[in-house]
Amino acid sequence: MSLRTQPAKNNRALWLLYCVSGIGLFFYFYYFIEPILYFTAQEPVFFFDKFYFREFTTWPGGLLEYSASLLSQFFYYPWLGSLMMAVIFFLLIVSLRLTIKNTSGMDASFYVLLPATVLLLSHCNYKHPLIIDLVLLATLLFVLLYTLIKSRLLRLAFLLVGMPLFYLFAGSGLLLFALFALFYEIAIRRQIGVALLVVLLSLLLPVVSGSGLFVIRMKHAFTLPAFPHAQPKLLMVFIYLAPLIMAIFLFVAKQKISFAPAQKPLWRGAAAVISLTIFFGIPALTFQTNQKSFWKFTYYSRIGEWHKLLDLCRRPFPASPQVECLINRALCHTGQLGEQMFRYPQNYGLNSLFLMDDVALSTPLIRSDLYFDLQHFNESKHWAHEAASVTGETCWNLQRLALIYLMVEKKPAAQLYLEKLKKTIPLQSWARYYAQFLQDDKDLKDDPTVAPLLDNLIKTDFLSFVRNPVLDLQNLVAENPHNKFAADYLMASLLITRQLQKFVAMLEKDNPLPRHYQEALLVYVSQVRDSNVQLRDYRIAPETIQRFRAFQSTLEANQQNRLAAQKALAVNFSDTYWYYLIFHQKVSES
Repeated sequence: MSLRTQPAKNNRALWLLYCVSGIGLFFYFYYFIEPILYFTAQEPVFFFDKFYFREFTTWPGGLLEYSASLLSQFFYYPWLGSLMMAVIFFLLIVSLRLTIKNTSGMDASFYVLLPATVLLLSHCNYKHPLIIDLVLLATLLFVLLYTLIKSRLLRLAFLLVGMPLFYLFAGSGLLLFALFALFYEIAIRRQIGVALLVVLLSLLLPVVSGSGLFVIRMKHAFTLPAFPHAQPKLLMVFIYLAPLIMAIFLFVAKQKISFAPAQKPLWRGAAAVISLTIFFGIPALTFQTNQKSFWKFTYYSRIGEWHKLLDLCRRPFPASPQVECLINRALCHTGQLGEQMFRYPQNYGLNSLFLMDDVALSTPLIRSDLYFDLQHFNESKHWAHEAASVTGETCWNLQRLALIYLMVEKKPAAQLYLEKLKKTIPLQSWARYYAQFLQDDKDLKDDPTVAPLLDNLIKTDFLSFVRNPVLDLQNLVAENPHNKFAADYLMASLLITRQLQKFVAMLEKDNPLPRHYQEALLVYVSQVRDSNVQLRDYRIAPETIQRFRAFQSTLEANQQNRLAAQKALAVNFSDTYWYYLIFHQKVSES
């Protein structure tokens, strides 16, 4: 297949391919990736504020990072985020083609999708920073502009003026530009003097910046913003160098290959199909669905879509304390915790309810949300502040703090966070709505969402310990017996920690019991002689008693073989408390 420059008459076919790629990218991001999950995973911070902008002028590449922060807000809106990514990739593909053509003397045509595939593959990671895309795009456009200048003197002038400005704007993108410019000047233009100037400026500018011009470390003068923290360095290097590698490959191929079968329509059509298949196929085939599932669980919990969250459990989902914690919150919000809790995995003891361990950066905000559900607002505020110290002043961190301070009538603090939220994009309207309650003539009790919570503000002080959540729950229920969320969580905690005596002592005798409560009561009565506990005093469904007898019968029939018993009972009883009690390995809560 020929790698030579294609005739001008084929340009329309190429542009059609690029347009198809752009449209395909929109639907790929909208339906397959779902941009809101980027926002959920990264929680990008941005404010329309002059002081916030000034922060980004204090290091090279800060202006491009500011642009990335702004554009990352569009991930909050599915169609807008998808459109933005489609446009960015379209510009990347077009600039890739023109840049490679100008630097190698060869038209990459369909093959330009191959280096773009590397970047698209990286986007399968929801932590992928948008700044990487922008550094690559800005560099390619700068290289393209440079290669359009034919005069040697004008290129020298461009380097002397343009490279400092580009370094100020794109930081370490300058080093990638330097590699392209070196290849262009040595291989195409054969101008060693110009190449030496490129080398000199690409080293001098970062050294001067790191030596005192900017308050940054020397290594950051060479790496910011192209190499964000906690990103795989090898992958980023490959993303940045893929276009240059292709340009060099095509340049070498131009010297060696002389046949031209790709000029035939059949060959060109095959090349287009293969390129598109690789471009979309490899990222789709290597995509980790568990990662997407995790962030969908997190997102639905953020917006309170509890039924949608539980619907995610119909498909395989990641086994992690965060996910199990969110599932249990959803069950409690939908009134199913006592009925369906053991239908879902409970593999981490109390961590499945409370996230006692710091397992991820998202842990503090998940804790804050949970304590807010429990109406333990002081502890929710504490963990929201912790979240802000870990992930920054993100929209959801500020939202939680603003609402809590408003509820506890600390209006100056609430105003501080609401004013910040007014300068964001996603929660600007929310902030303006709740800002009206800062006025004396507006009562928060008029808000239907918050009003029910105001009656449950804790009036008694008590110490709170994340490692001992059961004690917290007991205090919350003692403070307000009508706090159903806390009461349900207390009962669930006693079940999951096998404290059946305390559990049974708290059961109500007059009302129907949830299924798992009935199951626990039957176990307790069958194992403990307690004259104060009689089954006739409780409302237990006949089918629960029948299932318990069937469970005992199957267990006794396989009492010599634990694995056989577990396998036999899993068929009909894996969703019961009995099965959890016997076959689930006890987790240490210390």
